[in-house]
Amino acid sequence: MQYTYLGQTGVKVSRLCLGCMSYGSTKWRPWVLEQQAAMPFFRKAVEAGINFFDTADVYLPLEHKLLHLFDEEQMPRKLTEATLG
Repeated sequence: MQYTYLGQTGVKVSRLCLGCMSYGSTKWRPWVLEQQAAMPFFRKAVEAGINFFDTADVYLPLEHKLLHLFDEEQMPRKLTEATLG
C-alpha cells in the first residue's frame, strides 16, 4: 500500500480510502450492510494496508460510526476517519 500525508495535517494515510456509505444501519437505507455483514470488508481493507475511511455524517445521520464499533483486538492498526464536521 502506498501512503501519503493528509494535506498539511501530518497524518499519514493510505492513498486508497474506503468509502463507508454502504456500511452501518438499515435504519438509514435498506441496502446498507449491518456490522456483522460489513466486518469482512473492513478486515480485508485493513489487511491490505488501508487506514483511511470516509464516514461522512451524511451517510449515517444520527448513527454512531461503524469504525467505533470495532475494538483494538479486531482492528489493531491505527485508522484515520474522514468525516464532515
